[in-house]
This record gives sequence, C-alpha cells and structure tokens, in this order.
Amino acid sequence: MKQNILHVGLDVDDTQYHGSAFNKDTGEIIDFKCRPTLKGLLNQLDRMARHFPGCAIRLCYEASYVGYCLQRDLAFHGVHCDVVAPSSIPSPRGKAVKTDCIDAGYLVQFYDNDLLTIMQPRMRSRNRIGIYSVRARSCCNSERSCANIYKRCYVATACITKPRPAISRTGQRITTAGRHAPSKVHQAASR
Repeated sequence: MKQNILHVGLDVDDTQYHGSAFNKDTGEIIDFKCRPTLKGLLNQLDRMARHFPGCAIRLCYEASYVGYCLQRDLAFHGVHCDVVAPSSIPSPRGKAVKTDCIDAGYLVQFYDNDLLTIMQPRMRSRNRIGIYSVRARSCCNSERSCANIYKRCYVATACITKPRPAISRTGQRITTAGRHAPSKVHQAASR
C-alpha cells in the first residue's frame, strides 16, 4: 500500500517562516506562516498532521544562512527535512511578482515533482564554523575587526585553543620545564 505523503515547502526568513503544504492525493494546498522558531514551526506541522491524518510529512527549504541547523533540529523531532540547492529551483517565466508565500508554493510544487536537487549536510563542526564566520563577516565594519572576529569565532567553534604561555609575576614566561624564559617585554627592554 502506497503511503500518503504531505509535501511542505518552507521559505525561511528572519521575521517569519512561510510554508505551503500540498497533498497530492486530495489536491489540497494549505498556506501557513509562523514565527521563525523551531517551536512555532513544529506547532504548524502538528496542525498539518492533524488536518491530514495518516500522512507522512516531508519538508524542504532553500539553503540559506540557516544552514543545516533547522534540518538537524527537525530530524531530532522526527520530521523528514531536505535542504534544496537554490540554483536547482526553476524560475517560472512571466512571473514578476515574488513574495515569500508564492516562493513557498512553487517550492512545494517542484519538491513534489522531484525537480529539485537535495543538498547533503556536511560534518557538524565544519557547518558551525561556516555559520559563525558568516555572522562574523556580516557584523564587521572594518577589515581588521572582521579578521579578529572571524578568528575568535573560528577558534571558539572548532575548539582550537591556542595555548598561552604562563607568565610569572615578574613578567617572565614560564616554559614547560618550569624554568623562566625571558618574555618579549624584557627582550625589547634589554635592547
């Protein structure tokens, strides 16, 4: 017996998530919007599951700044989610109007007809580095501050900590053997 599938296309945005659900067997299309949080989206998907009992939900969204975090969160809650490559979404000819709701409708139609390229998630730690580096670049004003923020985010997310040398009260660097080595401050002063 063929399982009834409810395809959901989601347009991800900072202010709201716009979604469109399509059931091929009944021909019903339901548009919805919710807050851009996991809880808000899960509530909407729960409503869809109650409206279409016995349907398996398959959700997709266009790859964006969100990365694979939303996909992982939904998979943790038992929702099948695919991330779609933006370059694989066909653009309909003659349609000049572009809104989030219309985009979600087109996305669900293309997803239902298998016209989209599904992206595979990368390793988790590399993805986090990418998200933090994008955020770091977006909040920078100058090149110097951008480089510093990017380095801090990279070090924090990759768990790479550069060991700092231990400095004694006298300003001398302590080596691993426990002996005192002259610090850069003392070397500069002695010259």
